[in-house]
Amino acid sequence: MGLMSWSSAADWKATAGPLLMKRMDDSSTRCMAELPIAPPTTFLDDSAGTITVRGIVEETRFHFQKLQLTTSIMLQVGSTAFSIDDEIKNVGGTPAKMQMLYHINFGEPMLGDGAQLVVPVRKVAPHDAEATAHVDSWDQYGPPVAGSPEQCFFFDLLSDENDQTQVLLKNASGSAGAALRFNTKQLPHFTVWKNMVASADGYVTGLEPATNFPNPRPFESEQGRVVELAAGETWSTLVAVDWLTSADEVATTEQAVRKLQGDVAAQVCSKPKPGWTPAG
Repeated sequence: MGLMSWSSAADWKATAGPLLMKRMDDSSTRCMAELPIAPPTTFLDDSAGTITVRGIVEETRFHFQKLQLTTSIMLQVGSTAFSIDDEIKNVGGTPAKMQMLYHINFGEPMLGDGAQLVVPVRKVAPHDAEATAHVDSWDQYGPPVAGSPEQCFFFDLLSDENDQTQVLLKNASGSAGAALRFNTKQLPHFTVWKNMVASADGYVTGLEPATNFPNPRPFESEQGRVVELAAGETWSTLVAVDWLTSADEVATTEQAVRKLQGDVAAQVCSKPKPGWTPAG
């Protein structure tokens, strides 16, 4: 399982606005487009049995907005789960805008032919023509196929009375999986990215809770999917990731997701939804 967590303006074009990006892999943390203001710190809580690694980075420019990101990653000793606790503060004297998108990747061996997503869906829509051709199987994964185009699906998720939701990715046999848990008030939009290419080329899927959809920033701004922070204001959220290592854990998580779905019929859009993507 790999993890890549991005907080960004979600503009993949040259017109990108302010960018906060962080990448975490097996051995290192790399910050891009901003500067760490101090080395990461590690906290060990013997009584709680937790280890927390915290880092702070700032994105500031003269006569431009000034944002500070504080990230705390906490692991419970003896647990397969960890949490990402992020806080973004506008440390400038004028209003600022930001977006946050967590691009959390899962690959082989958990991902494979027959793997399945279990998501509490209010509405799902394809991002473009390629995804439209596969919208009826948005929750299913096939085998790696060399040269397969990317597919991307956008979601409006259901949540509980406290705005908490969770999603599940399970392997074909249901013996292992991964769950993401987050707050839909803080992260109201969700994207699934499928990259079903040959294993050598990066057979992987991304589960992406976010403040926005991964469209060009000007489009997202027009749709109101940009967070505005007054001077001194802070935005925060927590994303929990749990590696499920048994069929019982997978079944328990799936039951919890199905409970969120309840009797609500998922609305599957047959083509890109206007307002969710420029292709709509």
